[in-house]
Amino acid sequence: MKRSVIFCVLFFLSFFFCRSERENMKARITYYGHSCFEFQYAGKRILVDPFTPEWFDYGLPKGKLDYGFASHVAKDHSHFDGLDVENKYFASGETDQFECQNQGKASRLKGKVTERIGDHQFTFWTVPSFHDDVKGARNGVNGILCFDFAGVKISATGSKRSRSWR
Repeated sequence: MKRSVIFCVLFFLSFFFCRSERENMKARITYYGHSCFEFQYAGKRILVDPFTPEWFDYGLPKGKLDYGFASHVAKDHSHFDGLDVENKYFASGETDQFECQNQGKASRLKGKVTERIGDHQFTFWTVPSFHDDVKGARNGVNGILCFDFAGVKISATGSKRSRSWR
């Protein structure tokens, strides 16, 4: 049976505490399965790589989500159907850009983006990568999602298929 690594999500912490100049802020990470995670930070909910529920026997988050990120467009990483997500960001995988769907308006963002949340902020960006070991020729591109929550940096690698990972 051919074995391959379908995904690899790297997180350096399962939960963390951030110290801002004004107060001690808590942030939480929840793992839903496959490569889907939710961050809660400064009262906002941020979802990464939601999957098609029919493909996996995991639950997805309920309620309103403020931000949704997809490392690439695929049913196991960008399935926002049935989720109440206000702002959606799709990593291009080829460049450092996001295709955005924010409150019904389409746009494109490039480079590092900082979102303000009251007195707090978080920064996000994407790093282009390949979904395979042949420069995307077999499985396409993948964006590594990077986040900075008040100095705590987290990356989600999305899907990484490679023979070297067997």
